[in-house]
Amino acid sequence: MAKRLQIKEFAVDGITDNAKIFLPTDINGNVSNTYQLDCHFLNLQGKLRRLQKTTKLQDKKLALKEAKAIVEKEYKHRMSYGEASKNMSNEKLINAFVSDLNTKVKKKAKMIKGGTWNADNVKKNKGFVLNWIAPLLGNKPLGNLNELDLERLVDKMRLEGKSDKTIGNCRTALSYLWQFAQVRGIVGASQPKFPPLRPTVYRKSGVKKGNAFASPIEVREALGKIEKYLQKNDLTENQRHKLYMFFMWWKLLADTGMRPYIRDKNNVPLELKELTHSKNLMTFARYEKRIRYTANGTGASYKIVDELKAYYKENKIKNEQLCMVGLDGKVFSRKAYEIGLEMILEITGWNKKKDAHGNQFAQYSIRHMHITESLKRGERKIDIAKRCGTSVRQIEETYYEFIHEAREPII
Repeated sequence: MAKRLQIKEFAVDGITDNAKIFLPTDINGNVSNTYQLDCHFLNLQGKLRRLQKTTKLQDKKLALKEAKAIVEKEYKHRMSYGEASKNMSNEKLINAFVSDLNTKVKKKAKMIKGGTWNADNVKKNKGFVLNWIAPLLGNKPLGNLNELDLERLVDKMRLEGKSDKTIGNCRTALSYLWQFAQVRGIVGASQPKFPPLRPTVYRKSGVKKGNAFASPIEVREALGKIEKYLQKNDLTENQRHKLYMFFMWWKLLADTGMRPYIRDKNNVPLELKELTHSKNLMTFARYEKRIRYTANGTGASYKIVDELKAYYKENKIKNEQLCMVGLDGKVFSRKAYEIGLEMILEITGWNKKKDAHGNQFAQYSIRHMHITESLKRGERKIDIAKRCGTSVRQIEETYYEFIHEAREPII
């Protein structure tokens, strides 16, 4: 590793408190006879902050004097350059960026992802900046761009049928623009993160893995079959009760998007004390997969909970748990839960139902439906993620293909 010898540190009031001259060595240990300058400026950002330059002098005292002169001159130049850049409009910034791209072609400069700049590269990146990034910015300074802005950009590009490869190229163009602005002190080092693109949940064939995505119509049909089955006269009291519990639970899943209940010691069903409500909003406190979150339901959930309370009172069920409770007031055992789930999947036909990609319908299909419809309605991914106990990244990876449409009523 190269070393620095004969180091002399110095400061210049109001300009730098971290500067030095030194004799550098190469990887073989050979010492240069010319002093180098390394300085970090105050009040400058990005690549304007640091200065590395040779003094071209061998005498230490003369080199120190020359270094101070270089620092003062360069600081004055960079300050005026930086201030002018900060006040630069987006139009001027982008024009300067395009001009710089043309210069890179002449110099055969290296690109971020390898290769050298050419006319085709310039045309492509110029197109992305002018057609997508400039309209996204409007009058907003580039440095104020945030992740939500980029999320909206990705949504817009997908709505217009752009592939993830094209969106990825737009992301690269933004990186080039950001790098250009950073060098000029217009933006800092932290570029906002671009949303994840093509999800990892796709096989090479392009077929989605996991549970099937139910549509609102399929969920309504399933609930209709359960409701009709509840009217049968040959059901035992316990069968009817268990079926009713799942019926109400599926209606809650459709309205809230909560994860389906799995009976284990770390995942309990809903409790009355864990929710607050009004006629238009039902709030459920949930703890699943080591994640605590607050799920929200509409007026439909309010009616479901009220109906359950009345049912509990009528049948003298003394338990604050909702849905997964027997007539004796005890929470379903894992075996009882699985038997009930098998019964409801058979009644709805979901135990044999698969989507076009061969994915099985399951309780989780209802959650998929809820999140999908929320995205189609145009809800923000961050809001959906919070109330469904997941992340924006997971939503992007799993539900990325769905567009903004009117949300259909489910229950």
